[in-house]
Amino acid sequence: MLRIANIKLPLNGTDETALDAALKKLRVPRAAVLSFHISKKSVDARDKGDVHFVVAVDVQLKNEQAVLKNVKPGIASLLPPAPSFPRALAPKGMRPVVAIYQTFLQRAWDQMLMDVCLQKLPVLFLTDRSGLGADDGPTHHGVFGLPALFSMPGLTILAPCCRVEMQQMIDAALAMNGPAVILYPRSEGEKAPAAASFAPGHWNTVRSGADGTLLAFSSMVETAVEAAERAEQRGVHLAVINASTLQPLDEATLKTLAGKPLYTLEESVLSGGFGSHVAGYCLKEKLPAPRLQMGIPDVFVPFGERKELLRRLELDAHSIAQKIVEDPKH
Repeated sequence: MLRIANIKLPLNGTDETALDAALKKLRVPRAAVLSFHISKKSVDARDKGDVHFVVAVDVQLKNEQAVLKNVKPGIASLLPPAPSFPRALAPKGMRPVVAIYQTFLQRAWDQMLMDVCLQKLPVLFLTDRSGLGADDGPTHHGVFGLPALFSMPGLTILAPCCRVEMQQMIDAALAMNGPAVILYPRSEGEKAPAAASFAPGHWNTVRSGADGTLLAFSSMVETAVEAAERAEQRGVHLAVINASTLQPLDEATLKTLAGKPLYTLEESVLSGGFGSHVAGYCLKEKLPAPRLQMGIPDVFVPFGERKELLRRLELDAHSIAQKIVEDPKH
């Protein structure tokens, strides 16, 4: 049985339209419908019991639909308990899935760390708005969460570059024995890179180049490819790698890149972010650190269209290519 809040649907042969309708009644983040199509398939294939979907935020809950039965509708009351609720489900053999905006999950770090990660529970977090929230403004820019997630022992951190890869990630995450989080942006990537086959802990090269390597993830993979194309027009041939698993790092791939200039790109704060994580590993292993770490500085990003915000932050393809071409290594 697939149980969504208190709406129950048969797991085998569930009508896709009925499943979508049930999810839309709960008004979950837009990727949740996609995720449940996949989780239904995964659970069915592995013959696991129930999948429980904890709706945490961006939801207008009604009394008969509430996952937290005694909690009145409202964002403030729902945030802190969201990671704690699946704490009671996971030990019973269930596979809880928590849908929440990344910026709202920040208000429940302690519950996520102590109630889920410390217990090594198989809870999957789907964090929408991981990256710039565009017109939603500073309160919805999910750019501060990654450094905190990196500090949580045993947490697998995944970031899809497109819809195809997200489907593969959800399948993989539901088969894991510990906690996992999938960071996906407001701007969905519709265009799958050439190498879109996902395997946890392994990065894919989506573009070859002999003069250096640009590591990117999530929505920035497409930007990285465009930047590499611009750099090539100026004589610098860059490889682009989709770093889809942020934790654990693909250490084997990093070791193979030691002979070339390395650059990192993220739609997240630089302080304690992906670039810092890669640099820390390189320092520990006595490998050359990234020559440039490109991301968001320690500022509150204002409202605006994503394209314009990236331009202001110098994270658009033109600015990225310019910085790399001007690197003395070239």
